[in-house]
Amino acid sequence: MAITSRPKSSNAPSQEQAQIDKFINDAPDGLKAEKRGVRKGQREQITVTFDTAIIAQLDDLAQHEGLSRAALIRMAVRQLLDKGAQVGG
Repeated sequence: MAITSRPKSSNAPSQEQAQIDKFINDAPDGLKAEKRGVRKGQREQITVTFDTAIIAQLDDLAQHEGLSRAALIRMAVRQLLDKGAQVGG
């Protein structure tokens, strides 16, 4: 009886396994969606879309208060969260 070495195992998944994993992860109940924001220290940058009329009002108010648009939005969101706002109720 001859002694043979073990076949080398591949750390990379096979093409078929990669396709199976992709199919499973793309399902609605697959892996949790990754956060898409960009970390900047203790903050995370996100993208929010507003109507141009709202942006103009935000800019006017921010300038009047001596704040940046981002600071004004952060303050508004913080006040909303502290107040305990309820959606749909």
